[in-house]
Amino acid sequence: MSASPTSALLTHPDILTHILSFADKSSLSRCMQVSWSFFQLASPLLYREITLIPDEADSIFKGASTGLMIYSDLSEREMKRDLLSNVRILNIKEHDNCNGFNGTSACTRWRGIGIEFDNLEILKIWVPSNSRYMGNWWNCPWIPNFQNYGKLVVRNVNHLSCNAPYTIVPDRMKKNIFKLVITIKNMVDLREMNERVISSTISSPTEDHLGTNTDIVVIFWIDKPGQTWCCNNNDKSLNLNDIDNLIEQISICALVRTKRLIICNLDKISILDKKPKEVEEYLQNGFKELIQAMSTSRREHKQIENRLQAIEYMTFEQYLAEEDWKGEFDIDELQPWLSISDA
Repeated sequence: MSASPTSALLTHPDILTHILSFADKSSLSRCMQVSWSFFQLASPLLYREITLIPDEADSIFKGASTGLMIYSDLSEREMKRDLLSNVRILNIKEHDNCNGFNGTSACTRWRGIGIEFDNLEILKIWVPSNSRYMGNWWNCPWIPNFQNYGKLVVRNVNHLSCNAPYTIVPDRMKKNIFKLVITIKNMVDLREMNERVISSTISSPTEDHLGTNTDIVVIFWIDKPGQTWCCNNNDKSLNLNDIDNLIEQISICALVRTKRLIICNLDKISILDKKPKEVEEYLQNGFKELIQAMSTSRREHKQIENRLQAIEYMTFEQYLAEEDWKGEFDIDELQPWLSISDA
C-alpha cells in the first residue's frame, strides 16, 4: 500500500524541521531517541544554542575529546563531536571559578584535547558579578578552542579600559571577530590606572588587535525601558568623578581604529539635574573633547575626524530596529523593548 499524499507531506524533512522548530528542549531530546532520521532532524535544533558552566561541562564534553574509546554512557567520540558541530551560539556562564592554567578546574581538564565548535557563530561570555577585571578569563585554557566565531558578546562587564582599550577581552580573542557587543551593568573607577593612557604622547595602543572592519557595540544595560543607568547600583545618579571615568574609558576605546563604535542608551544614564537629551549632549561633547585632546597629544591630527565619525549614538530601541542583533540576546529579556516596537 502506497503512502498517502498527506503522510508523505508530513514526513518531508523540511516540514518536520519546521514543526520541530516549535518544540521545547525536552521534546527535541525525546525526538532524538525515536529514530536515526529524527536524531538528524532534532539535534541541530537542540544543539543550536547551548550553555556551558565550566565546572559542569563534563556531561557535554565527555566523549568529544580525541581517542577511539566508547565511554560508560555508551557515547561515541565522533557522535558527540558531530553534536558539537551543530552549535551556533555558545554561552559561557559562572566562569568565576576558573583558575587558569594553574589549577584543576574544568577549564584546565578540557584544554588542548581537540574539542572544537566548527560552526560556532556567536560566543557569549557572561562575566561574574564579583569579577573586578574579568577574573582569570585572560588565562583561561579554553580560549584556543574558540576560533570559528564571528560575533563575540561579553555581558555584564564593569569596565571597558584598564590602562588600554577593551581590556575586558583578551587580545587573542579579538583577531577573528567582525562584531564585538559589550553590555555594561555598572562601571568601576579606573581613572588612576588610565591616567597614563590619557596623558600619553605615544601612538595609540593595540591598533592591530581588532580588525578595521570590526563593529563594536557598547550598551549601557538596563532591564526595562523605563529604568535609568548608574555606574553604581547603590547610587541614583553619577557624580563628577563617575562622569569623567565613563568619558575616559569610552574615549580610550575610540582611539582604536574600527569600522563602527555604536554606543547605546546614553539617554538612560542618570546625571543629577539633567534631562535625557541634555545627558546625551553633555556626554557626546565630553567624548569629542577628550578624543581630540588625546589625538592631538599623540600627533594624530589626521585621525581625529575618522575617530569621531566612527562613533554612532543610538537608543537600544533603535539598535533592535536597525541592526542585526539576532543571537546576541535572549528573546525573553528583550520582551519589554519588543513590546514597545510592536505597539
